[in-house]
Order: sequence, then structure tokens, then C-alpha cells
Amino acid sequence: MMPQYEALSDRSWATIHMVEYDVAISFAGEQRSEAEAIADCLTNLGIKVFYDAYDQAGLWGKNLYDHLADVYQNKARYCLMLVSTAYAAKVWTNHERVNAQARALSQKSEYILPVRFDETEIPGLPVTVGYVRFQDHGVHGICNLLRQKLRELPKESQAREITKPTTTPDLSQ
Repeated sequence: MMPQYEALSDRSWATIHMVEYDVAISFAGEQRSEAEAIADCLTNLGIKVFYDAYDQAGLWGKNLYDHLADVYQNKARYCLMLVSTAYAAKVWTNHERVNAQARALSQKSEYILPVRFDETEIPGLPVTVGYVRFQDHGVHGICNLLRQKLRELPKESQAREITKPTTTPDLSQ
């Protein structure tokens, strides 16, 4: 029997989890310069960003497999996914993607915001998901689109300090 899941709205998700970042950027090393430029632009606008280079001391010595799973599944309002051939081929980006997809499955509103560098298909990312092309928007265009996206959130879901539930949902039904 297939388990039944109740999708959560962005507001419900934020109510259940501690959201530390407005956006977590998932990218292959080949797009590091673009990821860093986007992260810098967003940070300059006061947007809280998870970008690995910003937290080198914090990541040092951590079990990155577990920590990154938590970041991409639980700690951000959105996952900005820089999609490319290199992205599809990397072990760590696939780990980030799988955890972002687990989050996307459990909420009604959009979570993964794909930015395409080429036409590579990404497993589990339906072709029906809206995306933007990096070549059409560039760093500042992506930055501005994300700022607009964050402004669309209800005021209640913009709070950073959120309490975790005392019970967990029964997914065995």
C-alpha cells in the first residue's frame, strides 16, 4: 500500500521547521563563479543565503552528508538550483537535489527554483517545472527575480524563528 502524504503549504512548512536561510544555492563547481556572484548580490540585498564558501569555518569538520541534507531539505525557504551537464554528473549536487526534491514533495508551493545553463535533464525535476535561463537573465536578473519571489511570501512565513512540532506525522498509513 502506498503511503499517503499531506502536502504542506510554504506557511505550514515554515511553521514546522527552523528556517535559517531565505535561499540555499545548489550548484556544480563549474558554475561556482555564477553561484558566488548570485550569493553576493542576494546578500547585499539583505537576503539570507546558504552558499558553502560563506560558511567554511562552520562546515569544517562537520559530517557534510548529514548537514547538507538538512540544509537542502529543511533550512531554506527556496533552493536555487543551477542546472547544467556538470550539475547532473556530480555526486554532491545529486545529494543536494534529492534532499531538495524530498522537501518539494512535502509542500504545495514551489521550493526548487531551477536556473538552466543548458538543456540537461535532471532526474526527478519534471520538464513542467518553471525555470529561467541564466543566459537570459544573468546574475542581477536572477537576484532580482529571487527578491521578487521572496516578497510574494505571506508575512507569517517570513519570520525566522519558528518552533518545531512536538509530534511527528504518521507516514505509515
